[in-house]
Amino acid sequence: RNHLAVLESLHARGENEQFDSYLAEVRERIGSDPGISSGDPVTDVILTEKQSEAARNGISFECDFHYPTDFSAGALDMSIILNNALNNAIEAALQCPESERHIRISSLKQKKAFVITVVNSCTGDCTVTDDGLPETTKADSENHGFGLLNIKNTAEKYGGGIDIECKDGEFTLTVMLFTS
Repeated sequence: RNHLAVLESLHARGENEQFDSYLAEVRERIGSDPGISSGDPVTDVILTEKQSEAARNGISFECDFHYPTDFSAGALDMSIILNNALNNAIEAALQCPESERHIRISSLKQKKAFVITVVNSCTGDCTVTDDGLPETTKADSENHGFGLLNIKNTAEKYGGGIDIECKDGEFTLTVMLFTS
């Protein structure tokens, strides 16, 4: 987000030389690896960035994500689901010993259902609240704990929902969306 804000500001002010220079530096740091190819360019960027972040933090990252050709979720909606799910997964995995840190993301399209599953290592069990979501583990609960709610609301926008399971040192988030 910070890099996007800088790039947006440079572009808005017409500072093309600085824009090009900053963009080149960001590309260099991200690397020249083309990254994950899911079938959707926005999804590819998100998954590749989260894969890089996981690698920098010693987290194994497995991705078997394929964006269905007949699904038309908005880029913002898919971003809400993937960014929130993977940010939570990275944060939880970081609490584990490095040898146990892992994230697996996959997707499955069957008939009109598009299912996204994110599994990550975690410590302990989670306490589920009345709304079916786990309590935030952050000290500042007033300003945190909205990621899963945003995922749930987005899934419901597509006639679906979410399922959460936490056991044996793994947290599993399943998001179901329906295609038209």
